[in-house]
Amino acid sequence: MPSLKTTFAKLILLCLLAAAFFFFTLDAQVSWWPLLQFSLGLLAGVGLLKFDKVVLAPRYNDESHQFVITRSFLFLLSFAAVAVFMVTSSGSIVGNGLALGIASSLLVEMTHLRLDVDVFHQTFLAQVQKRYSQSDINRLVTVSWVYFLALVGLVFRF
Repeated sequence: MPSLKTTFAKLILLCLLAAAFFFFTLDAQVSWWPLLQFSLGLLAGVGLLKFDKVVLAPRYNDESHQFVITRSFLFLLSFAAVAVFMVTSSGSIVGNGLALGIASSLLVEMTHLRLDVDVFHQTFLAQVQKRYSQSDINRLVTVSWVYFLALVGLVFRF
């Protein structure tokens, strides 16, 4: 179901994050090792989500349960807490890239699916019993964008 538009948006966002790391953290000085570490972290975050969706999800799903664990509501909540810890306390450039890679990938998917309430519920809210309206989903995506920008601010120490 990933469209070319979603993949292109993920690629653009990852490139913008790598460029921001280069300009804001490295002060536009050519220092390849930290830039490579951060970029590998970004790619590892996106790759982890892709691996779960393509390889692992067919193994743990059955006829009655069709969801991807890394898109579940519980994963989103736990990731939000772990990402803040990883960015503020780990001191790892790869960890910062990993957190931003996962967050950016999930955010692009949420943004593209926000207009289709049923698909959004199937993808991100499958474990939640309540049905949310379009305005609730829009608020959830807006809060996710604010969280992502705060996470970016923490990584780049704005």
